[in-house]
Amino acid sequence: MSTSQVRDLFDEVIPQAWLPSESLFSLCSRHHWLSRNYRASSTCLQLFGHKSQGAAHDLPSRIGHFVEVTGGQLGDAESIIRCRSVLPFYLPFAPCVTEADVIASMTGTSIGSLKYQLGLLTSRFRANHPLKACPACMSADRTQWGASYWHVQHQLPGVWVCPLHGELLAQSDLKASGVGRFQWLLPAASHLTQTEAVSSGIDALKCLGRLAVWLWSRPAGTRFDPVRVSGAYRLALRDKGLIRGEGRGRLAHKGIGQQYADFVRPLRQIDELRAFPDSSEAAAREVARLTYEPRSGQHPLRHLALIGWLFGEMDGFVAGMSRPAEPLEASEREIDARRGDTSKVRQRIALLSLVSSGLSVSTASRQLGIDPHTGMAWLASEGIATRRRPSLLKDEVRSRMTSALRRGASKSDVASMGAVSIGSVTRLLRTEVGLREAWMAARKSKAQRHARNTWSMLITANPNSGFNAVRLPRPDIYTWLYRNDREWMLAQAQGLSVQREHGGSRVDWDVRDRDLVTKISEVAMKLASEAPGRRLKLWQIYQRLPELKAKLGHLDQLPLTQLAIKAVLRAETDAGLFPYGTDRSL
Repeated sequence: MSTSQVRDLFDEVIPQAWLPSESLFSLCSRHHWLSRNYRASSTCLQLFGHKSQGAAHDLPSRIGHFVEVTGGQLGDAESIIRCRSVLPFYLPFAPCVTEADVIASMTGTSIGSLKYQLGLLTSRFRANHPLKACPACMSADRTQWGASYWHVQHQLPGVWVCPLHGELLAQSDLKASGVGRFQWLLPAASHLTQTEAVSSGIDALKCLGRLAVWLWSRPAGTRFDPVRVSGAYRLALRDKGLIRGEGRGRLAHKGIGQQYADFVRPLRQIDELRAFPDSSEAAAREVARLTYEPRSGQHPLRHLALIGWLFGEMDGFVAGMSRPAEPLEASEREIDARRGDTSKVRQRIALLSLVSSGLSVSTASRQLGIDPHTGMAWLASEGIATRRRPSLLKDEVRSRMTSALRRGASKSDVASMGAVSIGSVTRLLRTEVGLREAWMAARKSKAQRHARNTWSMLITANPNSGFNAVRLPRPDIYTWLYRNDREWMLAQAQGLSVQREHGGSRVDWDVRDRDLVTKISEVAMKLASEAPGRRLKLWQIYQRLPELKAKLGHLDQLPLTQLAIKAVLRAETDAGLFPYGTDRSL
């Protein structure tokens, strides 16, 4: 079918283009049902030029082709991505990912390692977003538009209460669990499971949902500076009396852990949010990470939960980022003053005054009782060059040493060149205006070239390995790039297969085993009550229990779970039910 034919068909079956707050997946699903295509692949091929790519309900690809076949009548690729997908939710807290690259990935033929770059695969939150719908919205949509559809705000991580009606959302795991992965579907009671009533803390869920919608709706280009974010957290903690001492102070870990754990406890009743801290100790550690280690690798939900606890709403958080910075961003003099080291501040001011009046550095330093070399270093830090006293270091040798330092030579090599001690080289770096900054920049440039070359060689030598396999031979190179050149490193590794990183605390398999057995029994009882007498299939169980699918490859460590599955399936499991190499003797 040609592009013009697809466009005509689309115009015919979708007379009403975007419905209010409709997602791209919902629009394509409406097209699928109204066009009466028998196969989902036919619809995908018509709209996205591929039999399966483009069918994702959260971060689809090939949107550029969709814009082409629809003639741009529904907007350009960027506007569709920003208004009809969940992507904008992740961007403000991900400064290491450029918006242009992300939009290009979704516009092009494949999103590649986009979920890895956004931190979804290593966050311990679900990377597979479940489809969600509000029963009240479904009823209203059928009345007004003739069909229910997927609202994009409902699909955002952390949104489990309808912003309009205040009802808990129902969820469909047909897409997220892998069952019906490439299908097109609209909200229907037949495949939606009502979220169990939250016993307490519905207000915390509503707060998290409001913050998620606010974050998603930020203007293009909005990025939160990690340093300012952590500074706002510290100021709010100080306002709550949970930071003691001057300057950055010390966290009151016990009080923070108890209060934050109480706030996130009701959130953990939702499966998607089970990665929040489950104890006061874990809660205190999480707050400390977000407060004292500015980083971009944290899932936005962790930031939103902390913002909800500290500020309640985003307005307070935004105002907190604009407040005067904590000592982490203050100048050296302010730091000294806040630490009580006012004598050094007064000495520096007095030195500047004496030298400005015409005294030599050595005379002014002696009057103040400080070492002349210290005085020269202080003046150099202010950009003031000083006349040097005669020394054994000749001008020619000093010039060669200075040139070598500007090229990034090590202190030991420069000391050998000038036949002086390393202390003399350090003194030269401190007292020559601008030399220390130039030396550090050159050293970083050399280290960057070395790290980049080594990383490229590792990727070339291991083209079929995953990210972890590449980093293992040289963890020092990975660490340097992660801290100093992360964006380049991730860009070079896009072609590698993504392997799951196991971080955080060690897994307690016994606890996980008992927990899964309980959940499998509950799901089996519900399925049996819905269809009495029908034999259960394994896919029906992990459709209702998505976390089980990820554990099928580890049943050797979950013996009780194996027995539970065997009992539920009446010990007549087909050979093809375990596609992950699991023990088929169940």
